[in-house]
Amino acid sequence: MLKTLRILSVQQWLKNGLILIPALFATSEWSWDLVEQLIVGVFGFSLLTSAVYINNDLVDLKLDRLHPVKKYRLIASGQVAQNKGRFFAIVFFLVGITLLYLLSWKAATAGLSYVVLNLLYSFFGKHIPILDLVFISFGYIIRLLIGSYLATVPLSIWVIIVVCMLSFYLVLLKRYGDVLLYKEEGIITRRTVEFYARFNLRLAAFIFVQLILVVYLIYIIYVFGDLENGMNYLAYSSVPLAYFALFRYNNKALNSAQHDPISILLKDIVAVCLLVVSFVVLIIALYS
Repeated sequence: MLKTLRILSVQQWLKNGLILIPALFATSEWSWDLVEQLIVGVFGFSLLTSAVYINNDLVDLKLDRLHPVKKYRLIASGQVAQNKGRFFAIVFFLVGITLLYLLSWKAATAGLSYVVLNLLYSFFGKHIPILDLVFISFGYIIRLLIGSYLATVPLSIWVIIVVCMLSFYLVLLKRYGDVLLYKEEGIITRRTVEFYARFNLRLAAFIFVQLILVVYLIYIIYVFGDLENGMNYLAYSSVPLAYFALFRYNNKALNSAQHDPISILLKDIVAVCLLVVSFVVLIIALYS
C-alpha cells in the first residue's frame, strides 16, 4: 500500500494546482458544484500525471540508475517491478481520463493531449535542446486549459506568460543539475547535457526569477493601477513577498541541484509560507 502511494508521486501533484488558477483569477462566482468539479478534475488529472511519471521512470530506467538521487526511485531501485509499474500506469491513466471525461469532454481531450505530449517528450523531445523546454512548457499550459474548461472561464494572457516562464525556470534548474553531474562526475543522464553545459544556467535561472517577478509586477499595475481604494496597496504588498520567496527558493534549488525542484520547495517552509501569503493577499485584493 505504501509503495502504491509512493509510485503516485503525490508531491508532484502540487503542479496540478494550476488547474484552479483560471477560476481564481477570473473571480468566478463560486458554488459547491464548481468546487466539486475542480477538485475531481485536479484528482483525475493528477492520476494522469502519475501514469506519465511512471512511464518516464520506465523509459529512463538505465540512466536513472546512474543518478545519485534518481537511483533510489521505486522502479530504478527495483522496489517495484517494471511490469507492476506498467500495470499501475495503465490503471491510473484509465481512471484519470474517465474522471475528466465525466466532467468535460474538452478537459478529457486536453488530458489525453498531455499524455500524448509526454510520450513524444519521453521518446523524442527530451533529446533535442530547447525543444525539451517547449514540450514541458506546453504541459503547464494544458493544466491551465483544463482549469479553464472546467470553470468555463477565459484564460488570462498574464497567467499564461507567468506560467510559461515559471515552467522554463523549473526545467532550467533540472538541466543545471544534469550539467553539474556531468562536469563533476562525468555522468551523462541526458543526451542534451553537453549542449546545456555550454551556458551559464545558474545565471539564466537568476534572470528568469527576475523576469517572472517583473511580469507579475506589470500585471499588478495593469489590474490595480487605476483603483483608488486600499486594495491596490494590498496587491502591491504581495510583490515583495513573492520576490523574497523566489529569491530564497532559487538559492536553495541551485545549491541542491541534484534534487527535484518541487521536493526542494516543499522542504523550505519559509519559502512556502511566503508564497502562500503572497498568493492569498493577491486573491483577497482581486475579490475585494
